[in-house]
Amino acid sequence: MNESNCFIQNNQLKITGKLNFETVPVIQKQLSRLAPSGALWVVDLSAITYSDSAGLALLTALSRRAKQCNTEIEYRHVPEQMLAMAKVSGLAVVLNLGISNE
Repeated sequence: MNESNCFIQNNQLKITGKLNFETVPVIQKQLSRLAPSGALWVVDLSAITYSDSAGLALLTALSRRAKQCNTEIEYRHVPEQMLAMAKVSGLAVVLNLGISNE
């Protein structure tokens, strides 16, 4: 099984590995302690190896948390598979996915 992890440094968050119904709750628990500060919170998704709808649920929760903290959030390097699911579900616009997809 491919593990998932998240690394936080300053206002940068890097999520790695698989995002599915088994791994997302673990990531969410790690992120529950996160208190974003500053005007922008950058989430790097370049090391995601797989994502199902649980991964999109995680991004939605992150966006909600950033909004509660009056912080902007930017997703970078969104994997094609995730982006395709987000477009079909309408979440790509809500989450601003693809705008800064470097």
